[in-house]
Amino acid sequence: MADETNTITQYRRKLLAQITSGTITAIPKVKYIAVGTGGLNSDGTPKVPPASQTDLENELKRFDVGTPTFPVDTTARYTVDIHETDADIDGQYLSEFALVDEAGKLCAIRNTMKKGKSAGEQLTITMDDVF
Repeated sequence: MADETNTITQYRRKLLAQITSGTITAIPKVKYIAVGTGGLNSDGTPKVPPASQTDLENELKRFDVGTPTFPVDTTARYTVDIHETDADIDGQYLSEFALVDEAGKLCAIRNTMKKGKSAGEQLTITMDDVF
């Protein structure tokens, strides 16, 4: 059983095809990681998000990503910290995550086994944009 599933959205694939062909000259940069609770099937396994998905199943909040790091030349790594003070996430079991661009559109989706956050805890979420 896979403990996570990853999908690059059709929206983002289209933009990547257009920019590499010279049809467009810029694409919106990744600005947020969105988190939600709708990433699991009824049996508790991560859903495989379709490339056509445009929203998380049950989005709770978006967090600014800041500047990415590059662990290898072809990977942009985005990290957010959900702080102790983010009480709206306390008691939630997060299972879906997405890279979201400046236009508010989902670029990539990752569904995982659920991750809980208790009051007073900090939770770090990392997503890689691999090329």
